[in-house]
Amino acid sequence: MLVYRKIPLSNTKDVSIFLGVIASLAGGMIVFRFSFFWEVMLAMIFLFLLLLIGWIDWHTGYILDQLTISGSLVIAGIQLVWNPSELSSKLVGSISIFLLLFLLAKTTNRLGQGDAKLMAMCALLMNWQSVLLAIWLASISGLIYLTIVSFRKKIGMRKYALPFGPHLAFGSFSSYLFGEQLNHLFSSEVVLSILSVHIL
Repeated sequence: MLVYRKIPLSNTKDVSIFLGVIASLAGGMIVFRFSFFWEVMLAMIFLFLLLLIGWIDWHTGYILDQLTISGSLVIAGIQLVWNPSELSSKLVGSISIFLLLFLLAKTTNRLGQGDAKLMAMCALLMNWQSVLLAIWLASISGLIYLTIVSFRKKIGMRKYALPFGPHLAFGSFSSYLFGEQLNHLFSSEVVLSILSVHIL
Protein backbone atom coordinates (compact mmCIF):
# COMPACT_ATOMS: atom_id res chain seq x y z
CA MET A 1 0.00 0.00 0.00
CA LEU A 2 2.81 2.38 0.87
CA VAL A 3 4.68 1.64 -2.37
CA TYR A 4 1.48 2.04 -4.41
CA ARG A 5 0.80 5.45 -2.85
CA LYS A 6 4.52 6.38 -3.12
CA ILE A 7 4.80 7.06 0.61
CA PRO A 8 8.38 6.66 1.86
CA LEU A 9 9.21 5.24 5.29
CA SER A 10 10.93 7.67 7.63
CA ASN A 11 14.38 7.15 9.10
CA THR A 12 13.04 7.13 12.65
CA LYS A 13 14.00 4.32 14.99
CA ASP A 14 12.21 1.07 14.21
CA VAL A 15 9.94 -0.11 17.02
CA SER A 16 9.03 -3.51 15.57
CA ILE A 17 10.38 -5.52 18.53
CA PHE A 18 8.58 -3.26 20.98
CA LEU A 19 5.46 -3.64 18.85
CA GLY A 20 5.75 -7.43 19.05
CA VAL A 21 5.94 -7.32 22.84
CA ILE A 22 2.90 -5.02 22.99
CA ALA A 23 0.98 -7.30 20.61
CA SER A 24 1.75 -10.36 22.76
CA LEU A 25 0.67 -8.65 25.98
CA ALA A 26 -2.47 -7.22 24.38
CA GLY A 27 -3.36 -10.59 22.85
CA GLY A 28 -3.08 -12.21 26.26
CA MET A 29 -5.34 -9.57 27.79
CA ILE A 30 -7.91 -10.20 25.06
CA VAL A 31 -8.00 -13.94 25.75
CA PHE A 32 -8.54 -13.34 29.48
CA ARG A 33 -11.01 -10.48 28.96
CA PHE A 34 -13.52 -12.08 26.56
CA SER A 35 -15.30 -15.40 26.85
CA PHE A 36 -17.03 -15.86 23.48
CA PHE A 37 -15.06 -16.90 20.40
CA TRP A 38 -16.51 -14.15 18.19
CA GLU A 39 -15.57 -11.49 20.78
CA VAL A 40 -11.99 -12.77 20.92
CA MET A 41 -11.79 -12.90 17.11
CA LEU A 42 -13.19 -9.37 16.78
CA ALA A 43 -10.83 -8.03 19.45
CA MET A 44 -7.81 -9.68 17.77
CA ILE A 45 -8.74 -8.15 14.41
CA PHE A 46 -9.19 -4.77 16.11
CA LEU A 47 -5.79 -5.11 17.80
CA PHE A 48 -4.12 -6.04 14.50
CA LEU A 49 -5.66 -3.03 12.74
CA LEU A 50 -4.65 -0.64 15.52
CA LEU A 51 -1.07 -1.93 15.59
CA LEU A 52 -0.75 -1.71 11.81
CA ILE A 53 -2.30 1.76 11.61
CA GLY A 54 -0.17 3.01 14.51
CA TRP A 55 3.04 1.56 13.05
CA ILE A 56 2.42 3.05 9.60
CA ASP A 57 1.52 6.46 11.05
CA TRP A 58 4.64 6.37 13.25
CA HIS A 59 6.88 5.81 10.19
CA THR A 60 5.05 7.82 7.53
CA GLY A 61 2.69 10.30 9.18
CA TYR A 62 -0.25 8.79 7.25
CA ILE A 63 -3.32 6.89 8.36
CA LEU A 64 -4.34 4.99 5.25
CA ASP A 65 -7.98 4.94 4.15
CA GLN A 66 -7.50 1.37 2.93
CA LEU A 67 -7.00 0.25 6.52
CA THR A 68 -9.65 2.35 8.27
CA ILE A 69 -12.39 1.79 5.68
CA SER A 70 -11.69 -1.91 5.14
CA GLY A 71 -11.33 -2.34 8.91
CA SER A 72 -14.71 -0.68 9.42
CA LEU A 73 -16.29 -3.02 6.87
CA VAL A 74 -14.76 -6.11 8.51
CA ILE A 75 -15.84 -5.03 12.01
CA ALA A 76 -19.36 -4.19 10.81
CA GLY A 77 -19.56 -7.50 8.95
CA ILE A 78 -18.59 -9.53 12.02
CA GLN A 79 -21.10 -7.67 14.15
CA LEU A 80 -23.78 -8.17 11.50
CA VAL A 81 -23.30 -11.93 11.81
CA TRP A 82 -22.75 -12.28 15.56
CA ASN A 83 -24.36 -9.23 17.15
CA PRO A 84 -26.84 -7.68 14.67
CA SER A 85 -29.06 -6.04 17.30
CA GLU A 86 -26.46 -3.37 18.14
CA LEU A 87 -25.13 -2.74 14.63
CA SER A 88 -27.53 0.09 13.72
CA SER A 89 -26.73 2.09 16.88
CA LYS A 90 -22.98 1.50 16.33
CA LEU A 91 -23.26 2.75 12.73
CA VAL A 92 -25.06 5.91 13.88
CA GLY A 93 -22.40 6.46 16.56
CA SER A 94 -19.58 5.86 14.09
CA ILE A 95 -20.97 8.33 11.55
CA SER A 96 -21.60 10.93 14.29
CA ILE A 97 -18.06 10.59 15.66
CA PHE A 98 -16.61 10.88 12.16
CA LEU A 99 -18.61 14.03 11.33
CA LEU A 100 -17.71 15.66 14.65
CA LEU A 101 -13.98 14.91 14.38
CA PHE A 102 -13.89 15.71 10.66
CA LEU A 103 -15.37 19.13 11.42
CA LEU A 104 -12.84 19.56 14.23
CA ALA A 105 -10.01 18.56 11.86
CA LYS A 106 -11.15 21.06 9.23
CA THR A 107 -11.61 23.98 11.62
CA THR A 108 -8.68 23.60 14.04
CA ASN A 109 -5.96 21.67 12.15
CA ARG A 110 -5.29 19.79 15.39
CA LEU A 111 -6.51 16.46 14.07
CA GLY A 112 -6.15 14.90 10.66
CA GLN A 113 -8.90 13.40 8.54
CA GLY A 114 -7.23 10.01 9.02
CA ASP A 115 -7.62 10.42 12.78
CA ALA A 116 -11.35 11.04 12.30
CA LYS A 117 -11.69 7.90 10.17
CA LEU A 118 -9.73 5.86 12.69
CA MET A 119 -12.00 6.91 15.54
CA ALA A 120 -15.07 6.27 13.40
CA MET A 121 -13.80 2.71 12.95
CA CYS A 122 -13.27 2.41 16.70
CA ALA A 123 -16.79 3.71 17.37
CA LEU A 124 -18.15 0.59 15.67
CA LEU A 125 -16.97 -1.30 18.77
CA MET A 126 -17.41 1.29 21.51
CA ASN A 127 -20.06 3.66 22.79
CA TRP A 128 -19.51 7.41 22.58
CA GLN A 129 -18.30 7.64 26.20
CA SER A 130 -15.58 5.09 25.46
CA VAL A 131 -14.60 6.96 22.29
CA LEU A 132 -14.23 10.21 24.26
CA LEU A 133 -12.21 8.32 26.88
CA ALA A 134 -9.99 6.93 24.09
CA ILE A 135 -9.32 10.45 22.76
CA TRP A 136 -8.58 11.66 26.29
CA LEU A 137 -6.13 8.80 26.92
CA ALA A 138 -4.51 9.45 23.52
CA SER A 139 -4.10 13.13 24.39
CA ILE A 140 -2.43 12.32 27.71
CA SER A 141 -0.16 9.77 26.01
CA GLY A 142 0.73 12.25 23.26
CA LEU A 143 1.45 15.00 25.78
CA ILE A 144 3.77 12.75 27.79
CA TYR A 145 5.58 11.71 24.60
CA LEU A 146 5.92 15.33 23.42
CA THR A 147 7.31 16.38 26.79
CA ILE A 148 9.95 13.63 26.69
CA VAL A 149 10.91 14.44 23.08
CA SER A 150 11.14 18.18 23.75
CA PHE A 151 13.46 17.60 26.71
CA ARG A 152 15.64 15.07 24.89
CA LYS A 153 15.95 16.98 21.62
CA LYS A 154 15.67 20.44 23.19
CA ILE A 155 13.00 21.61 20.77
CA GLY A 156 9.71 23.33 21.36
CA MET A 157 6.57 21.20 21.44
CA ARG A 158 4.95 23.25 18.70
CA LYS A 159 7.84 22.55 16.31
CA TYR A 160 7.49 18.77 16.53
CA ALA A 161 5.07 17.01 14.18
CA LEU A 162 3.45 14.38 16.38
CA PRO A 163 2.11 11.25 14.67
CA PHE A 164 -1.12 10.94 16.67
CA GLY A 165 -2.20 7.57 15.24
CA PRO A 166 -0.15 5.44 17.69
CA HIS A 167 -1.57 7.38 20.63
CA LEU A 168 -5.12 7.03 19.31
CA ALA A 169 -4.49 3.31 18.86
CA PHE A 170 -3.27 3.04 22.46
CA GLY A 171 -6.20 5.05 23.81
CA SER A 172 -8.75 3.14 21.75
CA PHE A 173 -7.50 -0.30 22.72
CA SER A 174 -7.25 0.67 26.40
CA SER A 175 -10.75 2.10 26.34
CA TYR A 176 -12.07 -0.92 24.44
CA LEU A 177 -10.72 -3.37 27.03
CA PHE A 178 -11.10 -1.36 30.22
CA GLY A 179 -13.58 1.38 29.29
CA GLU A 180 -16.20 0.41 31.86
CA GLN A 181 -13.71 0.37 34.72
CA LEU A 182 -12.06 3.63 33.64
CA ASN A 183 -15.39 5.38 33.07
CA HIS A 184 -16.44 4.32 36.56
CA LEU A 185 -13.16 5.69 37.92
CA PHE A 186 -13.92 9.09 36.41
CA SER A 187 -17.66 9.05 37.11
CA SER A 188 -19.22 12.03 38.86
CA GLU A 189 -20.04 9.97 41.97
CA VAL A 190 -16.42 8.89 42.44
CA VAL A 191 -15.08 12.42 41.81
CA LEU A 192 -17.58 13.93 44.25
CA SER A 193 -16.75 11.35 46.91
CA ILE A 194 -13.02 12.09 46.54
CA LEU A 195 -13.66 15.84 46.76
CA SER A 196 -15.88 15.45 49.81
CA VAL A 197 -13.17 13.44 51.60
CA HIS A 198 -10.59 16.16 50.86
CA ILE A 199 -12.94 18.96 51.87
CA LEU A 200 -13.88 17.28 55.16
